[in-house]
This record gives sequence, C-alpha cells and structure tokens, in this order.
Amino acid sequence: MLLLKRLIRNKQNTVMTNTQIIEILSQEFDIDVKSCHELEVDIYIKIIKKYLKDWPQWEELERISTKLCTANDFDAIMKVLDHKYKHLKEYLGVMLEATKPLAKKAVADLSLDHNKEKNLDSSDVALEVYCTRDQLNHLIFRRPRTDLNNSIFNVERVEPTRISLNTLSFQAIVNFWWTKITIDTANVLIHRELLYKYKHALINQVPEQSKPVAELHSAAISICRGRKTSEYAKKNITQYFTRILSTCNDENVKQILEIIFQIIRTDIKTFPDQLKVPATYMRHASRYKYVRHLFVENDRNDDAKYDLQLEEIVTPLVQVFVGRLGKYEKLGPIKDWLSIECCLCKMKFQGSTELVSVLQAHFTECHQHEADWQCVNCKKMFGIDYLSTHRWFHNCNSTAAE
Repeated sequence: MLLLKRLIRNKQNTVMTNTQIIEILSQEFDIDVKSCHELEVDIYIKIIKKYLKDWPQWEELERISTKLCTANDFDAIMKVLDHKYKHLKEYLGVMLEATKPLAKKAVADLSLDHNKEKNLDSSDVALEVYCTRDQLNHLIFRRPRTDLNNSIFNVERVEPTRISLNTLSFQAIVNFWWTKITIDTANVLIHRELLYKYKHALINQVPEQSKPVAELHSAAISICRGRKTSEYAKKNITQYFTRILSTCNDENVKQILEIIFQIIRTDIKTFPDQLKVPATYMRHASRYKYVRHLFVENDRNDDAKYDLQLEEIVTPLVQVFVGRLGKYEKLGPIKDWLSIECCLCKMKFQGSTELVSVLQAHFTECHQHEADWQCVNCKKMFGIDYLSTHRWFHNCNSTAAE
C-alpha cells in the first residue's frame, strides 16, 4: 500500500531496490527467497519490475486520485487505494504463479548446462557483482552455506571482529581510499588524489606466488587536457603555497594547509620542471602491488574441499591535475577554495578550523575496519592505517626486491 501511494505521486522517478522487491515477494506473496535458487529470485524480481510498470489500471487510478485530491476527499481516496491495491496484488500474483514453473525449468536447465561446461578452462568464466565497497569486503563465505542452497554470497551485514583504538591522523586520511583534495582559487586549480586500479578473482585456497613479481615504474606520466596548453615552472606551485601560508593568521588553518601543501610538494618532486597546464600527472605510489583475501568465516560447513576467498590486487596511483596556475592573489575564507572529498561515500568536506575533527569522525565511523594488505613481493602485511600514513609506500627488503 505504501508503494502504491508513492508510485501514484511519482511513478516515473521512483526506483525500487532488489531488497525492497524481495520484501514484497515475502510479505505479499509468501515466496521465501532463502529456499529458492538465485536464478529463481532474479526471475521473480524482474517479473515484479516489468508488470508493476505495465499494470493496465495505472491511468485510471491516477485520474481518479487526481480528481479526489482536488476535492480533498481523503476517505474516498483511501477506499479507491484499498480497492486498487487488491487488484494490483491479484494481477502480480497471477503473473508470478505463471512464472514459477518456468523459473524452476530455467534452474534445471542451468544445472544441465553447468554439468556440460564444467570442463571449461577457468579463464572462460566471469562473474559480475554489483555491491558497495563495504559489502564487497564481506561478500564471500569461506565455504558454501548449506542452509542457503549452498550459496557462497553473504547478503547480511558483518560486524567488525576487531576494535581499533587508534584514530587516523589527518595525513593518513588525505592518503586514504579515493580521498581527493581540491584547491580552487581564481588563479589556481589543483586536484590531488590517490587512485587504485583493482583486480578481483574468486579463488579456492590461496595460490602460491610462482611467477616473478614485476616492479612498477615510478616515473610520472602526463596526460594533457584539451588542445591548448601553457607551460609553467613547477616551482610556481610551491611558491604559491608559501605565499598562502605567509598570509594565514589562523594557526589551526595553517597547520591543516602545511600538511596538505607538503603532500602535494612531495608528489610533484618527480614531475618535470616545466608543467603543461591543463594536464594530469600520474605515478605509482609503490614499487609493487598489494594483495589481500576477503571472506567471511562459516562454521555451518566443514567441507575441506572449499576455502573460498576473494583475491583483491590493488595498484595505488598518485594523480595530480593542474587546471590553471597563475599569480597569487589574496584569498578569502578557506571554505571558499579548499575541500576534501571522500569519493567512496561521495561526501565533500569544506575547509574550516574543524576540518580535521570532522574528517576523523567520518573515517573512524565508516572506514576504520579494513582488512590488511600484503606486498606481492616481500609478503609483509600492512594495516590500512600504516599504508595511508606512509603514502602506500614501504621499503621492500626481500631478495626479489634487491
């Protein structure tokens, strides 16, 4: 009924999640998705989406509702909604009943196809998953859940198993996952962020590293934006920062700017002395890639054949975009030209004296519990706080590194 009311008001812009549809299947049509194959559930969700949109009584319901709303007849509206709700439920129920035997046949056909293709090389198999970053960290059961039709996917939230007592430093936060710094004044535009190239693979048991590990190139590369570019001396950026600090009278703001400016100064050391503007400059933050294995422990299955883990390999990249670079002019309040964005959460924080505490509160709440990373070369393990503090770089002392 709540859905019906919402759709009448704004049917075109209403977006339903799969979770909401699963609740409707359970509450309205007594379909227990936990006892269904994943393909069956997917088919039922698509049926609801299709026939909810194509219900032939929409125009009549919208016309009557508009008329009654104009007359302010609330009781009459509720009677109409109740009547139409029953019609809609009956209509969708008929479509679902007609679909059930077809869905079960599709599952049976899938099993036959799986048996025929089980000898395919693993490189021929691909899996596409849509989920949030937090869901990805806890997506895979280490062993199939026998009580969930041998599903390997965890759809429930997993609470952290360890408590971190450390608060991330401001320097660690600006070197964290997809954190973007933006300095946007009348004469200067700089975006600085750490990007991550990912590779994911679902594996059964952790494979031993047998092939030699390739070392990443540390030299910076540039990508020009637009046809027309100008050249500026790299030292102009550091001079601009020095002028800003010399005119800053607020000590709290000055401490924030000193950390940010020092990070950017370190980034551009490997850049050419003459910078093309506008252009993007990129370089690898580490000599080697990092790897970790994500999974959820499962004590409901003791089958020794399975040790499923989501292997995640990351290549951290430092990226600095210089959009314009002119002469220094006196700046207004810091909130007008400095921002730090958590790109994972799509949240932007404007510069202010409380910037550090606000960012620390956000990252402590949302990004503190990350699995540790391992260097693919020296096999040392590193926590996310260590890597963020050290700009995703470590001294690799293994024989392979030497």
